[in-house]
Amino acid sequence: MKIAISDIPPFLFSSLRLLIGALPLFVILMIQRKRLFVGKENLKNYLIISFLMAIGYMGILTYGMQFVDSGKTSVLVYTMPIFVTIISHFKLNERINAYKMIGLIFGLIGLLFIIGLEVIKFDTKVVFGELLILISALSWGSANVFSKLKLKNIDIIHMNAWQLIIGTIFLFIFYLILEPNIQSSGLIKQSYQ
Repeated sequence: MKIAISDIPPFLFSSLRLLIGALPLFVILMIQRKRLFVGKENLKNYLIISFLMAIGYMGILTYGMQFVDSGKTSVLVYTMPIFVTIISHFKLNERINAYKMIGLIFGLIGLLFIIGLEVIKFDTKVVFGELLILISALSWGSANVFSKLKLKNIDIIHMNAWQLIIGTIFLFIFYLILEPNIQSSGLIKQSYQ
């Protein structure tokens, strides 16, 4: 991802990744002769999960990676279980017991160690990138809890196919709005070299 976003704008790159993931899933649905379309009963939930995963997780993560090295990015984004534990306590009645609390405390201490030096040195771009990556982890965690609440009895291939294709559209729109001056600039540069 880090290498790709040096040549392709982050939202376009994320959009293309989701499109590549969506197409085989639709092929699988056709091979299995399952319904392709989204019913009215699922549309709202599919839009919400697509927004949380495509924009909230994938888009913001990839955008934030521009400012943070890939090793730190992977550590920060995998704070997602911390967010899942906290959100599940309130939304799924999965109470935080003593063991979970100890795990949360150690996780938060570890997070402070990871971010600590940037707060002291305060490189604005790096701190901004780290915050974006933490927001993406929060969105990923929220999507996990949301899927447990609303998408338990849904065909997983159908849901993922539509989540990815809707996410592709969301991210492509973000690309057109937020990255108009760098549209394919990396690709154009490479074609002249």
